[in-house]
Amino acid sequence: MKSILLLMRNQQIEIERAVEPGHSLKKFTVQAANNIDATCVILDRKLRREIKYIMENLTCGILRMRKDGGVKCIRAPKAPEPEGLHPYQIQANHQFTSEQQPLHNNSICSVCSNTRHTDENAREFTLEELQRATAGFSEQNILSNNHKLIYKGVLNDRTMIVVSSRGGETTSDMQFRNRVQLLGKARHKNVVGVLGSYSEGLQRLLVCDYVCNGSLNRQLSDRCTGLTWKRRIYIALGSARGLQYLHRKSFYGSMRPENILLTHDYEPLLTNYGVTRDQYQDMDRSSGTRVLKTFDYLAPEYAETVIHSSKTDVYSFGVVLLQLITGWKTLKDTNGRSLLTWATPLLREKNYPDLLDRAIGDSYDLVQLFWMVRITEKCLATNPYRRYSIDQVVNALCQIAHGYSVTDYSPPESESETEATATM
Repeated sequence: MKSILLLMRNQQIEIERAVEPGHSLKKFTVQAANNIDATCVILDRKLRREIKYIMENLTCGILRMRKDGGVKCIRAPKAPEPEGLHPYQIQANHQFTSEQQPLHNNSICSVCSNTRHTDENAREFTLEELQRATAGFSEQNILSNNHKLIYKGVLNDRTMIVVSSRGGETTSDMQFRNRVQLLGKARHKNVVGVLGSYSEGLQRLLVCDYVCNGSLNRQLSDRCTGLTWKRRIYIALGSARGLQYLHRKSFYGSMRPENILLTHDYEPLLTNYGVTRDQYQDMDRSSGTRVLKTFDYLAPEYAETVIHSSKTDVYSFGVVLLQLITGWKTLKDTNGRSLLTWATPLLREKNYPDLLDRAIGDSYDLVQLFWMVRITEKCLATNPYRRYSIDQVVNALCQIAHGYSVTDYSPPESESETEATATM
């Protein structure tokens, strides 16, 4: 008795077939896959001799079970092409850049009707304005007291704002004001707008758009049921687009779940970008129940160069992708290991059942999960020259979100030629 698993979009069908004399399982596999227009076939590991025939007679993705329970990709899964569209047209049509996306949208959330400020130039607020907006910096308006005080407020025109204290800022008053002016020009659908600031002596207050549904960090730690698989891909793509835009403005070093804010529509907006000299200065202050601390997002080369770049942020984004896939993990969940140490062998072995966040349930698409894992590996490559660029990340996630396999993909550095040959 040997089994095959045929996968269609959002559906999987397991077929067991007794091999009788004179009957060919490889022909049955091809026929069954064609009958249901399968997007992927996962074969029993004992069927390796039939792989060549199956590859020649099927165009869908082909994977094979491994002895350790993982899955080996023989040929990448792919969705059927839209009718009348050439593969190169598909790739071109899905090369979404930040310029092709709305740079600024007055509406942030369709659920609570929260809007963002329309002024595209940061301005200097008076202390009286901010006191009035926050009811005198009332404790009832405190959103966070972690490292720095953050208050919610309402301006006279009813625009919701966030006022954060920048205590301990080492830059001069003039440098801070100039930096805020630069940040105020960063306007994108997936970037929190900087509206202005107040600066007097050592007191620095930054004023930004209010985002209504908290941070991705909070949603993950609370294990919110609203974080469905589809929404996680949406969050990943929107965050990557925001990061791509910020990199073109030369803003780096802010990619962590607490810096990804969400609307009730689960639209992600990046915050805390480019304000401080070193985004990673507050290291190792996380709760003891958490695995990931600030330095866990640092790319390996950062320890030597201490320079932020697009590639170091892509590494940090890879950790965020890993958290979107695996969910919130405590030291108990990972047997005392860091998330990266725990997840690395599961990524390498494609051990999806143990890797995937249980809160997702059965809502995930296996083909999309396959590619999300592969892209995560590319972002987490230890060698920055083998790591994806932010443009490649955006394009890959866009293809995943639209149901296509990722074009121009090469295996991650963890998959050596020896391993690939041994598993065939």
